[in-house]
Order: sequence, then C-alpha cells, then structure tokens
Amino acid sequence: MVSNPHSHPNLGRNAFPTYAQLSRAALAHNLACVRSNAPGANVVAMIKSNAYGHGMLEMADELATLGITSFGVATLSEGVTLRRHGCKGEIILFGGASWLAQADALLKYELTPIITHLEELETLRSVAGQSDCSVHLGIDTAMARLGVYWEAGLEAAFGPYVQFFKQNPHIQLQALATHFARADETHAQDQCDAQLKRFAEVVRHFVSEGVVPQRISVSNSSGILRGYGKYPPGLKEHQFRIKLDVRPGLMLYGVESRAEMKVTPLQLLLHWRAPIVARKRVKQGQPVSYGGTHICQKDTEIAVIGAGYGDGVPRLLSDRGQVFVNGKSAPILGRVCMDLFMVDVTDWVDANDADAVALGQSVTLLGDEHEQATPAHWARLAQTIPYEILTGITARVPRVWGDDHQPVPPPLA
Repeated sequence: MVSNPHSHPNLGRNAFPTYAQLSRAALAHNLACVRSNAPGANVVAMIKSNAYGHGMLEMADELATLGITSFGVATLSEGVTLRRHGCKGEIILFGGASWLAQADALLKYELTPIITHLEELETLRSVAGQSDCSVHLGIDTAMARLGVYWEAGLEAAFGPYVQFFKQNPHIQLQALATHFARADETHAQDQCDAQLKRFAEVVRHFVSEGVVPQRISVSNSSGILRGYGKYPPGLKEHQFRIKLDVRPGLMLYGVESRAEMKVTPLQLLLHWRAPIVARKRVKQGQPVSYGGTHICQKDTEIAVIGAGYGDGVPRLLSDRGQVFVNGKSAPILGRVCMDLFMVDVTDWVDANDADAVALGQSVTLLGDEHEQATPAHWARLAQTIPYEILTGITARVPRVWGDDHQPVPPPLA
C-alpha cells in the first residue's frame, strides 16, 4: 500500500537527466601531479575505453590544451575515431593485433601499434611498401599478456626483430615498452625490480645491435606513484639518448589504484549525478523493487533515482550502496533496476527538509563529497576495482564540463 505522491514547490525545477560532470581544474591538477612524479618524461595520456568512462573525445581535447601530444587507446576503432575528431598528436594502439585485417587504416590515420608478433611487422611491411611508419615493440616481462616473451632468451626471442628493423629502416622502432604486473601492490617491490631488470637486458640488447629506440615506456599510474616516473635503475645508461615515456591512466582521473598507495593528493575528476524522478511514502512491511529483497521496517519515504545498471550503477550495490544529498547519505533500498533505483529519504522529510529531496532534485552517485561516494568505495561494495566502475558508466550518461560542483544541464543531443 502506498500513499499519493507529494507535491513540492520545487517540482521539476532541476529535473535534468543523469549526467557526469567533469572538472577541468581537477584534470590539470592531476596532470601536474603526474609531471611532478615524472619530470622530463613524455606523458602518454591513456584515454582508452572512453577515457576510463570520462569521455575519450572530451579528454583528448582538454589534455591537448594542457600540452599532451601522445595518447593511448586500445583499438583501431578508437584510434580512427580520435583522429577523425581532429586529434593531431601521436595515437598509440595498446590492444594487440586486432588491426591485422585493416592494416591500411594504420597508415591512413597515422596510428602507432604496439607489436607483439613478427607477423604484425610483416603485415605492415606488405601494406606500407616503402612508406615510413612507426611502431612500438612490446616486451612481456611478467604479464603473460601482450609483448614478445623475454624468457626464450635474448637472441632467440629478439634477434628476428633486430634483423627486421635493420632490413626495413622505413618501419621505425619508436619505442620499447613493457608493463608492470603488480605495481599497485604495496609489497611487490621485488617483482617490479625483476621486471625492470629483464626489460633493461632487452633494451641493452637492441642498443648493442645498433637498433636504438627513440623512447622506452615502462610505467602506468601505479608505476609512476611507486617512483618509476624517473629514469629507472638499470636503465640510466640510456637516459641521454633514449627518452622516457610514462602512461598515466587512473591517476589522471584522480583515483588511486589501492588505498595504501595514496602518496599524491589527486583530485577526483568525475562527479556523477542523477535526479529524483518520483517520491512516495510507503507503509511498514512494504517490499521494495524486484524480488522484494528489502522490506520496510517502518513507514518510509522513498525517492526513486533516475539511473540504473543501464547507466552503469552496479547491480551489486542493491541494498548496499547509497547516494548523497548535501553530503548526507541515503541508502539504496532493494535491487537496482535497469533505469532506476530506490533510496530512503525519510530523514529529510521527517526533519522538515523535504525540498532537499523534492522531485527533480539532483543527488550525487559518485563524487568527492564523501569517501563512500568514490569509485574505490563502490568497487569494494561491488567486489571489483575502480577501473570497472568508471568504464562501466555507459554512453547514455552525458559528460559535461563544470568546476563549481553545481548542477549543469546536460546537452539533449
């Protein structure tokens, strides 16, 4: 049994659809933190997977104004979209050999792949003819993922690549790259050092053979925060002839990959808001949402929030998460639905502050107003990592710029 919806003087006043507000000031601050931890390094801004949910094109434009000239994406489609958008900088593909059947697009759109197999280089040679192009060569030093596997031995593993670059000087080795497997773990220094040692041996082998990359690329966000944004030990012999790349991703967006790694004061870039689209008083004993997993223990004022798992709110937040109204939490009741979920706003109504939870008022899903509104907290509740929370925010959530934390009307198209 439910009562009739209440009427409010603020009815519909701020009834904007759900949207994610992005802070230019936070982005500039986080990039400055990257640069202070990686002085002199070339910053490759990782904007793959829609810039970790922040909007690839929006981030590319703003980062370019901040002096970034290298961008990292995963797929050929992302690279082409970015180039067609007008990006003038270097675009590096980090997603493996998924471009093989469309190799001509790499040349047409001047995209730089990270190579794992000799077959990829041979495909490029057949398509490029004598046209110049650049590649990065990935070195797998621990991940068993992408990159030439180091354990086969230097000559056996890398000799064919050395010979290829000598015989095909128009295909330039722009960089040698590797990737830390455990840099986000506090007690993984030995593993990181072992990877660096293997990578240094590979770099030394190429240099000794006269195939000298212009850059070496090692550190993601966790590596930068661990101290590898400066020229790492074991590689310093090359620092005056080979430039260092760093590849910040999560760090740019103001999120530490692990709580104990908080050594740099980052600022959360994204604030996700959604409107109250319905409100009602329900009686004690009333079940809420699909399956009736929540039973109201008292008469309860419920606000229905205009976002759901179709927007990226994890279903695992059902009966566990909360939203925030003016810094105060309102717990989620029952299961998160595709487009909606319900929260308890009884405290506001009972305190004669019903306007704060009036129809159309905006609530905070993610933001910096409370620790429990952060991607890291959501990740703990949803048994995942902040990366998945952010990349899960779907395309129907508009991204808009605004630095004053006040509701900003999203575009309609």
